[in-house]
Amino acid sequence: MRFNYLLFFFLSMPFLAGAQDTHYWTQQYGTRSALMGGAVVAGAPDNSTVYYNPGGLGFIDETTLSVNANLYRIENIQIENAIGQRADFRSSSFGSVPILVGGMFNVKSQDWKVGYSLIAPVDFRFQGNARVDGDFLLVDDSESPGREAVVGEADKTSELSEVTAAIGVGRRLNEYWSVGLTSLFNLRSLEYQRQLLVHMILNDAPQTPVNTTFLQYAKYFNVRYAAKVGVSYQRNQWAAGLTLTSPSLNVMGSGTLSSDITVQNLRLEETGRVDGFANDRQEKLKTNVKSPFTIAGGVQYRFARSLLAFSAQYFGSVDPYAIIQAEEAAFVRYGEVGSNLGSQDLLIIRGGARSVLNAVLGYERNLNEQLTMNLSFRNDMSYLEPSLVEERGFTTNISSWDIYHLTGGVTIHRNRSSMSLGLLLSNGSNGEHTETGSINNANEADLIRGVTKITRARYTSVGLLLGFTFNFKKFE
Repeated sequence: MRFNYLLFFFLSMPFLAGAQDTHYWTQQYGTRSALMGGAVVAGAPDNSTVYYNPGGLGFIDETTLSVNANLYRIENIQIENAIGQRADFRSSSFGSVPILVGGMFNVKSQDWKVGYSLIAPVDFRFQGNARVDGDFLLVDDSESPGREAVVGEADKTSELSEVTAAIGVGRRLNEYWSVGLTSLFNLRSLEYQRQLLVHMILNDAPQTPVNTTFLQYAKYFNVRYAAKVGVSYQRNQWAAGLTLTSPSLNVMGSGTLSSDITVQNLRLEETGRVDGFANDRQEKLKTNVKSPFTIAGGVQYRFARSLLAFSAQYFGSVDPYAIIQAEEAAFVRYGEVGSNLGSQDLLIIRGGARSVLNAVLGYERNLNEQLTMNLSFRNDMSYLEPSLVEERGFTTNISSWDIYHLTGGVTIHRNRSSMSLGLLLSNGSNGEHTETGSINNANEADLIRGVTKITRARYTSVGLLLGFTFNFKKFE
């Protein structure tokens, strides 16, 4: 008998802050660079160029420049028919993310420049829970006439964060050209937990109970390294830049994976009703996180009191791989169902990415000596590899929608400091969003962990950017 009602959905009542978990361009760094949407590959007059294009370091003439910008954002997500027809998933959240802290070193050279920055490209938190209590037609009437009493609870939490430390060096070759190199050290951490509990009573003489429990837990950290080389050209009203970023090199990392599955009186087509349980927990497992090769280019033109800039970045694909995987061990402890599956088959988090191309158009106008206006528009494509959702193991990625960002703001200049205030509007949707853990058109055996569901997801966000920049003396 088919069950035509969506029983569980893990995305209820989440908290999200800062950034999506499958996007490269959700955050932009630095005050002016953030208002420009990152359209600064051709050149940025502050230390954000350490990240965007180290080739531009040679054109910076300030001894030290420190930036601290914060993004305050309200995010809303809606997923249609999450708990049945016209029963949508809706969530709202508020978060604050520091998006750049950095400066320049005085190396007492007119040609060589050294800068540093600390950024937070990802700060993603999700907490979801759902409960259902009612009568549903799930078991064939020949065994259990009428609707069965079903109680179910589902919980899903995920905390993903990344912090990147960048150290860049640049050299001005002549009046028009400068080159540079930035070392990027990234620390990534994830803590993830999923729980699905189902209790059902059959309408037979002994009122047979049917119970399933499905638990997953993962926690890991990873450190990786990548190098970015850049070249910058500036002449008269024109500027251009080009960067290449290497695929990441795994440095170190470890983590824990555990899972527990219990079934009681569950009907499986090949065996009838069965009991059984499976459990394993493994610690100090090695981790490996991969970032793709990227190439970015930009151009800008200054006219009158305005500047028009364009940047684009291509991110290569990453073939599916194991971020963390349990070692070979027995997983099923009692019962014959799935006895051929080991921990290495089910205790695994896979990674991978499809190639994406992001682009941004930015505009700047000097209204007067104290006030500058900026406006930018950019796309932010999801790199989620859809095939990973269908694989066995842990499915930790949540966001799948492409996002479009519109940013506008002003900067007030005072002596050797400035303050920026901006507004960020973001919108995205996916008509084929894939979610796991539902029981829509499912067999009874699917009560163990649910099935995959295709639905529509919508994402909106409003953010406030507040930044401060402090400029000190020029290089001597």
